[in-house]
Amino acid sequence: VCATTECGQFGACCFVEAETCVDGVTEEGCVGAGAEYLGAGSLCETSVCGAPRGACCFPGGECTSDAPAADCGAAGGTYQGDGSICGTTTCPAPPIGACCFEQGGACAPDVIESGCTAAGGVYQGDDSECGPDTCPLAALGACCFTSTGTCVELVAEADCAEVGADYLGDGSLCTTADCVPPAGACCFGPDQCADAPESECAAAGGSYQGNGAVCASATCPPAPFGACCFVDANACASDASEGDCDATGGMYQGDGSVCGPNTCPIAVRGACCFTDTGACIDLTAEPDCLEAGGEYLGDASTCAAAECDPRVGACCFAAGECAPDAAEPDCTAATGVYQGDGSDCDTVDCSHAPGDADGDGDIDLTDYSLFEDCAAGPGVPPDPTPPTTVAACLAAFDFDADQDVDVQDFGGLQATFTGPG
Repeated sequence: VCATTECGQFGACCFVEAETCVDGVTEEGCVGAGAEYLGAGSLCETSVCGAPRGACCFPGGECTSDAPAADCGAAGGTYQGDGSICGTTTCPAPPIGACCFEQGGACAPDVIESGCTAAGGVYQGDDSECGPDTCPLAALGACCFTSTGTCVELVAEADCAEVGADYLGDGSLCTTADCVPPAGACCFGPDQCADAPESECAAAGGSYQGNGAVCASATCPPAPFGACCFVDANACASDASEGDCDATGGMYQGDGSVCGPNTCPIAVRGACCFTDTGACIDLTAEPDCLEAGGEYLGDASTCAAAECDPRVGACCFAAGECAPDAAEPDCTAATGVYQGDGSDCDTVDCSHAPGDADGDGDIDLTDYSLFEDCAAGPGVPPDPTPPTTVAACLAAFDFDADQDVDVQDFGGLQATFTGPG
């Protein structure tokens, strides 16, 4: 029974580093766990476990409660004692003073030192006040960029020098300042000189002769000259600059070159025949003839001595007609089928199967397109787009021979469809 049994004493056990407290632990068990025994009968809720805490005041007058003394000091604060709280603690107010801003000479009163510095100002000392002479007025003036002639006002001398410009003096203004880029003679070639700033001279491809140099006394180096050949015209121009020669489509022969009997190559030319029309043009260079789709007839050839007849042949049409001596482009433009150069209507067969409107030996989508142009409906004669004729429409698509092209004939076209080739 309890009256005759000796029981151990229990109390609160504090784990200091973790600031954790556990009730109902024996002293032996608490100490054995590396903790601090707070006494027999003690309770966590009425005991202090861990480092003592209190209010912490900071230089700005701020206060933080429940701060360990070590943490308060590490944060730059002043520990107010164990158990102290901000509600009953008066933290000393930080010292304040005037804060000067150099740009414009402005002054801000009652500013703490750290706030003044953070804002880019200069702290004037504790308890200092703003007055007429507290902050010196910053010296400002016009800042001139002589390379471009650009001017900026209200700039401090140090800032102007930092960007490589010229400070024109305290209180100076761009409207009254002389801020123009220096100029000098700029040479562009022989007898070609103009006064210009260096940057403009370089941008124009000239040679700057120096600040203050004048064209009247400047010696501009002459541009090199030479012969310039115009092959197509079998011509040569002397004393031309390379730039001028290139600009006029010539071939520069080099600095110092001169025109002579053998300076420029002679262009080889001949007759150019266009076989589709029979047209012929003399004195044409071979590349130009081929580029225009002609046939070059040889160097030194002439149209008078050349054979340049248009190539013609038989042209078959959908209704079975045949046109003789047709040029291939003309036959194709008339929706005919060209039978080849030299072909003759007496030897070609222009008849073709129903449905083969273009006479190319198959019934394909081209024929379907021609059917659409011919179809006018039951009992209505075809009204095709020229040069296709009514006879050609009926010959190709009137499968039921009722003198019209309609849906009944479309069935015949479908039945005979072969596809290309």
